[in-house]
Amino acid sequence: MTMPYRSGDAALPVIAAFNGKLFAFEPATGRHRWVYDFQRAAIVRMALDEDRVYALVRDELACLDVYSGGVIWRVRSITGDTLLVAGGLAFVGGAGEIACFSRDGNRVWNDELKGHGIGDVTLGYKGVVASADRSA
Repeated sequence: MTMPYRSGDAALPVIAAFNGKLFAFEPATGRHRWVYDFQRAAIVRMALDEDRVYALVRDELACLDVYSGGVIWRVRSITGDTLLVAGGLAFVGGAGEIACFSRDGNRVWNDELKGHGIGDVTLGYKGVVASADRSA
């Protein structure tokens, strides 16, 4: 897929998530652009939306600028293993619970799916689907 260019700016970086960190690389050269460390070794769930990177580590949801790695906001979330970003909203699912966050990090709603059991949550919205990855 061709990554768009921002007027007067470099190409969007390639973002990698590994061991509690996010890494941004120049797509043409592999040069490191920035690293963001959650300060805990854990699986990072990641989603991209325009000029933002959303990352979920356990019960922490962060939104970073894709070009600089600067933190736009960081909030406590539900403990989740599924992250979906679509339509200007970030959805977190896990253990039979779903939470929705606005583009500015405010919690819009939360549903515990009471009476329906506990388990992985697969999310789908506006043509985008996300589910927990259990391949290890």
